Amino acid sequence: MMIRWLARGALAGFVWGAAARLWMRFISTEPEFSWGGTAYIVLVPTLIGSMMGVVISTRKPWSKVVGTIVVVPLGVAAGAIMLPTILFGSLSYGRRTLPRWARVLFGGLASIPVLFVASQAFQQHGWIKACAAVAAYLCLCAGMIAMASISIGSSRDLSLA
Repeated sequence: MMIRWLARGALAGFVWGAAARLWMRFISTEPEFSWGGTAYIVLVPTLIGSMMGVVISTRKPWSKVVGTIVVVPLGVAAGAIMLPTILFGSLSYGRRTLPRWARVLFGGLASIPVLFVASQAFQQHGWIKACAAVAAYLCLCAGMIAMASISIGSSRDLSLA
């Protein structure tokens, strides 16, 4: 069972990493390509996804701590803008035990970086490309929010299993 979830998580992480790399290429005004950067962008989410597969399959308290820690590398380098959205979004989405006002507050805090990304996209690109870039960014954030929600002990955390 653990191997199956590890493989599912790795596949999900790989797909997310590849989508993130495509998104970065899509929004760039001066696209550059390096194998090292692409490998990091794809391999780190693949590893994180596989670890989240272990978190889902073990259902142990320690695995949630590990799951929370492993999400942090997504917030380094270019992913730094995404980290607040992932953390606050996962608290808003995943923690049903929080009071409604706290979930709304966390949702609002999660949207601040999204608004920044949207403003940059609309300044640098045409209307259609900016809308597509923001929609893709929201999809990337939603995937990570769902993953991080598992590790913070959400009430929805094991609905995938």
